Amino acid sequence: MIECLQLSKSHGSECELFRGATLRVKKGEIVAISGAAGCGKTTLVRILMAMESPDAGQVLIQGRNVHEMSGRLLSALRRRMGIVAQNGRLAPEWTVFDNVALPLILTGKDRWFIQKRVHQVLASLNLQGKAHLRCHALGTSEKRRVEIARAAVHHPLILLADEPFQGLEPSQRPIVAALLEGLCVGGSTIVILSREPAETLGAARGRRVRIAQRVFVEGLPSGEIPAAFGALTLDGGG
Repeated sequence: MIECLQLSKSHGSECELFRGATLRVKKGEIVAISGAAGCGKTTLVRILMAMESPDAGQVLIQGRNVHEMSGRLLSALRRRMGIVAQNGRLAPEWTVFDNVALPLILTGKDRWFIQKRVHQVLASLNLQGKAHLRCHALGTSEKRRVEIARAAVHHPLILLADEPFQGLEPSQRPIVAALLEGLCVGGSTIVILSREPAETLGAARGRRVRIAQRVFVEGLPSGEIPAAFGALTLDGGG
């Protein structure tokens, strides 16, 4: 589904993020990627969306190099992706419903389906009753859940989540993890990126990867898996 092959990327001569890094993510898999601030997580999202080009290497999605796609094909691919950006991109004057419904509108869904699906996703994130509020009136945790709802509402082919647990109240994190797992069961491929290893473990079915020494490394360093998750079986994606 997603292949980063021998990826290299630098931002200037003193900021090398990736050097010959390879990562493969299978269809329907959750991969949780952890790494320190500045290691390249957000840049990786931009590269996967073809918003930024690698210095070397290839990024393949469904076997096609995203950086060689025509504008039409790339736009079509992006409409099938869900993005949870680190800093959020809600339209503050729009209602919660309108923000979440946008991906469904762009993909041409009918009004009845949009109404049903948006309210279904909002309810799954404990946002029932918030649909007609304007987003500038929401709290930090509510805004983050609206961003996640918008990324998930059209059951994307691929969901890229950059620090999805950032700003959430602790009680809301299992709810978000359950939504992501549900998407995965339904066939979505999910990549979660987070600064803290414990955060990436929110999706219990996921494979753990970290960015270290400018490459992708399977698993977490010894001593960084919290005791509460120590018994989990890591899924290598088959």
